[in-house]
Amino acid sequence: MQSEFQEDEILQDNKYYFSLYIPDKFNIGLIENNPKDFYFIDLALQTASNILSDSIQRKSELFNIRSENSVNENIFANDVVFISNKNSFTDNEANILKDYVSNGGGVFIFPGSSVDINNYNNTVFNKLNTVRIGSLNTDKETNQSLKFDKVDFDNPVLSEIFTNQLNSPSDKFSIESPKVSSFFELLPNENTNSIITFINNKPFLLESKFAKGRIIISSVSASDDMSDLPFKSIFVPLIIRSIYYLSNNFEYQREYVTGRSNLIAVRDIKNVSEIILPDGSSVKKEAVLNPAGEDYLFLPYEENTSDIGIYAIKDSLGTDFSFAMNKNSIESKPLVSGEEEVIDFFKKNGIENVRFIEANESIADEVRESKTGFSLWKYFLIAAILFVLAEMLLSKRIEEGC
Repeated sequence: MQSEFQEDEILQDNKYYFSLYIPDKFNIGLIENNPKDFYFIDLALQTASNILSDSIQRKSELFNIRSENSVNENIFANDVVFISNKNSFTDNEANILKDYVSNGGGVFIFPGSSVDINNYNNTVFNKLNTVRIGSLNTDKETNQSLKFDKVDFDNPVLSEIFTNQLNSPSDKFSIESPKVSSFFELLPNENTNSIITFINNKPFLLESKFAKGRIIISSVSASDDMSDLPFKSIFVPLIIRSIYYLSNNFEYQREYVTGRSNLIAVRDIKNVSEIILPDGSSVKKEAVLNPAGEDYLFLPYEENTSDIGIYAIKDSLGTDFSFAMNKNSIESKPLVSGEEEVIDFFKKNGIENVRFIEANESIADEVRESKTGFSLWKYFLIAAILFVLAEMLLSKRIEEGC
């Protein structure tokens, strides 16, 4: 796939190639104490399925949903798990959840107003090295005036959903905020990133990584008891994009650059037999990938992989995996490097004698001197005159002394 950007003074980088992995089906686990806790999440999935239905109204089978009232071994069959208003966790449930996330699973937690805060903090969040819940803020009068303030439009959960007229996120662009009656004060640590923050600087939505997996935690529930979030325009895309993001157990956005060697993270490819180039031609390449854990293919810089576009890797079974190659974005930044940066660059490449020329008329002299050396006669003439003056001064003092 390719995306066209708005034209600027450098036209060569106005086309960006990317690839997106979408499986045939997402296995989604719903863990709750009461089925009503998942009413709005299930409704969001049904809405997405209806939108994705084909022209003959055949329902899309993209989402395979399984409900549980506890965390058990069945969780490992899911690509992503939503936990909504589960009151507490046993130590065994917390360990299973930890193993699931460690192995690349994605979890979205919507705590309900009746959850056991100490249990969440001490049993689950400690094991996942993620946020802690401070308290439940129930000041309804104050909370209803809360609005979204800081929004990370670069986060894959929100990127490309909310854009301005120039098709790019704007700091001034705002998402419709829900009316909040109560919310949990989430206490982030160094392992968490804020996706959305309230105007009181309290997190609304946080993300953290643990081993190969990710966790997203909301400060309000997925029902309408703490806010009207399920009725806002952000809710359905938030649920669907979270599924795409959390179910991907390797980096969601990975950029490969032409002109250098790249380490390609691949999926479901074991024995590489050839590489399909953007023009449709192929190059034979044999490589056996590590079957344990995440697979990588080292792609050294070669002339036949120097073009931008979509590449595909094929194995001996005919399975293929696509990835995009783009130009280095640094090459398209028309910024003037500072003097220290330039000197440091040349020193790293073994060139020590670097000088800056302030005036254009001095360029010819500098080039000539670099070839023939510095003209030293002026300095010798000055030295000779100084010596003559010194000799005259010394002779005069000797005569006066006599």
